[in-house]
Formats: sequence, C-alpha cells, structure tokens
Amino acid sequence: MAESGPTFNSLAAAITQATSTISSYIDEHKLPAPSFAENGPEIYPMAPEVQFARLELLDAATDLLHLALNNHDTMVMDVLNQFEFWSAVPAGGSATYGEIVQATKLPEEVVRHILRYAFAMRLFAPVGRDSVKHTATSAYISRTPPTRTMIAHNAEEVRISDYCFPESLRRFSLGKPTLSQEINESGWASLMSTRPAAAAVAGVGVHEYLRDNYDWASLGEAKVINYVVKILENIAPHLKSGSRLVMFETVFPSLDAECKYPLPGAAMRILAATDLQMLSFANAVERTLEEWRAVIKKADERFDVWVISSSPESLRSIMRLCTN
Repeated sequence: MAESGPTFNSLAAAITQATSTISSYIDEHKLPAPSFAENGPEIYPMAPEVQFARLELLDAATDLLHLALNNHDTMVMDVLNQFEFWSAVPAGGSATYGEIVQATKLPEEVVRHILRYAFAMRLFAPVGRDSVKHTATSAYISRTPPTRTMIAHNAEEVRISDYCFPESLRRFSLGKPTLSQEINESGWASLMSTRPAAAAVAGVGVHEYLRDNYDWASLGEAKVINYVVKILENIAPHLKSGSRLVMFETVFPSLDAECKYPLPGAAMRILAATDLQMLSFANAVERTLEEWRAVIKKADERFDVWVISSSPESLRSIMRLCTN
C-alpha cells in the first residue's frame, strides 16, 4: 500500500507546534508579534530555535497550500516590481487607484486586476473601494532596494533563463557522460549575452550575513578579500603556510543514516532551487561538504576546510580554508 503522505490534520498539527514555539519565544522576550500591518516587524528573531521553527512552519504551510490550492504568484510579483507599485503607495498613508495609475502609467483596469490578486497575497490592502495601503510585506519591499533587485532577478532573469535550460542541455550535454562546464553553454548565457547589466544583480543581499557572522577581529592585521572570482588553483601558489581564505557558499546537506535531510522541507526546497538556478545559470552546482573538500583538495592538497558558521537564517555557510 502506498504511503499517504501528509494530511490536513498532520499538517495542521505541525503548524500548531511551530507557531507555538515561535509565539512562546516572542512572548518570553516581549517582542512584537508578526503582523500584516504596515509597521509590523520586518524579520523574525534570529535565535536558531525560532528560525528552525519558522522553516518547519513554512514547510507545513506550503504543503497545506498545495493540498488545498497550488497557487502561483510570480507574474503578479513581477508586474508589481517592474511597474513600481511599491513606491506608488506612500509609507504610512494610502493612494487612490487614480494616483497609482498615474505613477505606474498602466490602465486602471489592469491596476485593479493586479492589486486584487496582490491583496490575496497580503501585498498591499484595500482602503474602502478606491484606495490602497501597504501591508508589512509590501512596505518592507518598498524600503529595501536589495529585495526589489532580487525580485527582479528571479522574476525577469531566472524565469527566462529557466526556459532556455532544457535547450542548453539538449545542445551541450545530451549523450555526454558529464555536464558541460562552460558558462557560455548554460541556459543563462544566451540571456546574458543580450542583457549584460542583468548579471550585476545576482549576488545582491548575501554580504550582510558574512559581515556579521565571521570573527574578523581574530585575523589581526589582515587584508580582507570579500569575493572569490579566481579559480583556487590560481590563488594557491601565492599563499604562504597558515594563510586563510573565507568562502561564503551553500553547503548542501547530506542524507543521514535514515535517508533524511537534517533541515525541514521548506529549507531543502530553497537549497534545491538555488542548486537548479546555479545549474541553469552557469552549468555550476551547489555542493555538499564532502564535495567542497574534494574540489578544494584537488586545487591544492595543503588546504584544510572547516565550516565555522551555518544557520537556518541564511541557508549559507561560512567556510574557512587554511594552508598547512
């Protein structure tokens, strides 16, 4: 008999457990509760137990949504972003549909249809029949340019390059024993050849976690290089014994003895999506720690590799490479 998988009742129980964990922490520390109000908190507490519970909540809530509806929101998010709906509504106030039409240059009929769906996504909220205000989510997007940039990146570049990915596999990898390693043979390459400026946004928003979670003071007098653009083989000959490199990368979890991943499904979906994005963009892949060590050792046997910071709030890890 086939396994039944999650049910409404089991998912509801998981949601109750996760929300109880989050709420207890918020109450204990007298923090503001998550809210759809425009002035609601921007982020959840960074405590690991809260972040892990949040991922479990996302996992169960996503499964529940798929059981009930299976919705897709990319197109509406793309329209809101490309036509600057975020700035058309003032923070702390409201805008009429006429004012939004004037700001976006779109017909009022289109504006109303797009916002009607956005309301269901908790992006903006109606004020009577003729005005619109921000929710916590739309207000946050409005005041954080990196978030808008990442929305544009995913809705405009990733979505289009994904359409090109099967053709790139057919042209360059079909019938071959290994994946093509050439970036100009990736799904993204044809898009980037016509839109080079789009490449500039791919790394937006990842630097804050690296800045805040590595003990830079322990390096003493040191020159910090905050990006890795050269192949390790080209770097290694210039490193003295005891030199250190810091890498901020995804370390894909390995299956445990029971063939389960250590993170909730919501987190694994994000990591798997990032993996496919790397594949369609650049014929590159995300790696497990074992795979990272193998690649780094292949570059230079002197390298020892440690993961010194890994957190569900980022889903990326800080790795330190030391030459012995």
